[in-house]
Amino acid sequence: MFVPCLAALAILPAGISRAASIAVNFHHADYLANTGIQSEETAMGIPGSSWTNLAIAGAGGTASGTGSAGGLTIVWNSANAWNAGSEGVLGTDASQQVFRMYLDDGDGGSSFFNGDGYGASVQISGLAAFLGTNGAANYSLTLYFSTDSTSFTTADVRQGLLGGTPSATSISSLSLLGNIAPQQPLGDGTYPIPSGAQTETSGHRGIGTLNGLTADSITVAMPVNAGNGVRGSLAGFSVTAVPEPSVSLMLGALSLAGLLRRRR
Repeated sequence: MFVPCLAALAILPAGISRAASIAVNFHHADYLANTGIQSEETAMGIPGSSWTNLAIAGAGGTASGTGSAGGLTIVWNSANAWNAGSEGVLGTDASQQVFRMYLDDGDGGSSFFNGDGYGASVQISGLAAFLGTNGAANYSLTLYFSTDSTSFTTADVRQGLLGGTPSATSISSLSLLGNIAPQQPLGDGTYPIPSGAQTETSGHRGIGTLNGLTADSITVAMPVNAGNGVRGSLAGFSVTAVPEPSVSLMLGALSLAGLLRRRR
């Protein structure tokens, strides 16, 4: 009774047996302590081989550029880059590296267009191919927030890219797919791995996720909330493929079959 299940396992597309992720870490390559996330390390539960380190300018410098990660094209705009809290590696856990350096809204809302109300934005495209490669129905988007202030703005996730002539409505005119606010946990600058050699506690760090996305291209934008100790800043992100329901059911059956075999 187990042979058909095993045969089915053999024809599953590569990467379906567990959720596939592409993750991006904005970092400053010139910091001696920051070598980025290495392939042998793990960060936020994602293996280093799935992380791409994209270098942004040093603290106070313009942070705009383009890059690629796992087949995705990334475009980011922020008139300021900053850092807060500890960075480092505890064993092979490089999670602090994710949060140390981040895009910041210190310009007061003119990173893409002067006065558009957004302090930082990240455009991500190529997501349909990512879904197809992984036989996925949709994907989740996780944002890694970091700030030297006391709290965060909530990120907008909008459909499409910022094409054409930049204007004050370039971002706000894109269809809103949802919002992401840091949910768990809002730690200080040592989160998530307090390290004896890394004791800088300034700033706050948090994580938030939006599920059920299917758009081929999205723009993540951080609204400006000037004053009140609230900042829109982004240290990195990850997208994770969610398998088709039929594949998930098949994998569940295979897992049960394996458990029953071990108990025979």
